[in-house]
Amino acid sequence: MAYACHRSNCRATTGSAFLPWGEIERETFEITKGTTSLTRVGDAGADHGMRGGACWSLVAWTRTALEGVYVRVPYGTLIDEPALKPTAHMFVGSKAPWYEILDDLPQHDGGRRLIAGRAVRPLRGSGFDVLAVTDHWHVTVPERDDLVIVPASELSCRAPTPSGEAEALALGVAVLPEPREPFPDLESMAAWIAGRGGAAYLCHPYWSGLTAADVMSAPSLAGIEVWNGSSELLQGNGLSSVHWDGALQHDRMLFGLATDDCHSPGQDSGLGWTWVFANERSPAAVVEALRTGSAYGRPGRGCSRWRSARRASTCAAHRRARCDSGRAPGTAVR
Repeated sequence: MAYACHRSNCRATTGSAFLPWGEIERETFEITKGTTSLTRVGDAGADHGMRGGACWSLVAWTRTALEGVYVRVPYGTLIDEPALKPTAHMFVGSKAPWYEILDDLPQHDGGRRLIAGRAVRPLRGSGFDVLAVTDHWHVTVPERDDLVIVPASELSCRAPTPSGEAEALALGVAVLPEPREPFPDLESMAAWIAGRGGAAYLCHPYWSGLTAADVMSAPSLAGIEVWNGSSELLQGNGLSSVHWDGALQHDRMLFGLATDDCHSPGQDSGLGWTWVFANERSPAAVVEALRTGSAYGRPGRGCSRWRSARRASTCAAHRRARCDSGRAPGTAVR
């Protein structure tokens, strides 16, 4: 498969209007020259990216799925014409405002039509109970009987960052502001989310280029993404513990969230999970736990066990939440 991705993360990765990429099986991918000049981003035994050591251009990244391991190649690195051309534009809701799409390929507002269904598949058998899909400026609610679905989206605002924007998760908010345009600042965005009963979590502050002072300028934030798996995998800047510590040292209470920020199901699935302590197995209870800090997040794949006086429960890796008699391992998928 091959797509042209317009999400801000992909645009920043390439420094261009969008990121065209194609995917092949790992067994058919081989670098025949210049391997010693490559720098790996991430662990060799897990999904990782490969960049040029001198220019830092993205050469490829891996994606692990149930059926095998795949390699995604940004088409800008190819010398020859790819056999498979991009079949659609994805995340056009986040495209650069100065760029106009002039071809006749299908356009998907966000990645929900392409990804939302596939993003859920890695959750099967992983032990998750709750799911929040946080697409850009769109509320996505997958139809699932086996998961508690929390309505959510990812909103944006003007900010003093290299891209001029910052984003926040609107967890538990089933509507979007009108008109659908960036908020003037962080606090107005966070206050809008909180005013509708949602939990406002600042997205990837390290990746965005925000500072601890920027974080503290928004008192309505419930917390921040301390760990963003996709940002760490692609660019090595998904851990925002410095921003978190900086705010806490100034007595600004913020809660932490660990997320996948999943854009390529299987490749960046299971990179972070958040365990939520909820009173019941419901979206409202999960959101209340996230708003009040009754949660624990960590990076990595696999299962971990968290014990309390009430009972023990196990959560696998992803971004969703599970509920066991008042205990919910929780996460969100973007």
